[in-house]
Formats: sequence, C-alpha cells, structure tokens
Amino acid sequence: MVLFDSYQGLDTGELSTLKTYEEFDNAVKAQIAHIVKLSAIGTVISQRVHRECSTKTADVAAGGRLYGTG
Repeated sequence: MVLFDSYQGLDTGELSTLKTYEEFDNAVKAQIAHIVKLSAIGTVISQRVHRECSTKTADVAAGGRLYGTG
C-alpha cells in the first residue's frame, strides 16, 4: 500500500510471481499481521495522547485536554 509516497505494507512480491496458493496465503497472512501490528501501535499512541482527558473526566471544551491542536 502506498501512503504519502511511502510503502506501508510488507514486500511480499508481485501477485503474478506467487506460484501456489500456499505462497499467496502466506503473503496475505503476512500483510494482515503487519497491518494489525501497525494498527495496534497507533491505538496505543492515541490512547496515551488522550489519557489525560479520560482521567480528568472533563469534556475537551471544559479543560479536559492536555494538548491543543492549533
């Protein structure tokens, strides 16, 4: 997958180079595992950034945020 002019997925080769279903299956499983890992990392980062809001139990408009967005 290309995102912002960089590849985010694993290099599992071109689809046309996969000769057997097993090679295809392994490539798909590797891509899915990689995407799940990236998603989990993003979730943890997001939770840490927003932790202060939930511990203060205040709405963003009521001072529940720690960092401004601009």
